[in-house]
Amino acid sequence: MRARGVGIGSVIATAAAGPPAALALLTEADGQCLVTLCGIDPAPAGRLRIIDPAAPPKYWPDLT
Repeated sequence: MRARGVGIGSVIATAAAGPPAALALLTEADGQCLVTLCGIDPAPAGRLRIIDPAAPPKYWPDLT
């Protein structure tokens, strides 16, 4: 049986570790980007995923 605090601890750790790396990458971006926090990873690149809206994923609605 898992301890109840493990899940919320992972969420808090992800939310604390992800933004510094995301902000560093967003300061260099030419426009808007979608940032998804993925989870705890020793490498900063593995903590998040950045999508450029110029090449939107299939699940984004077509507004044209």
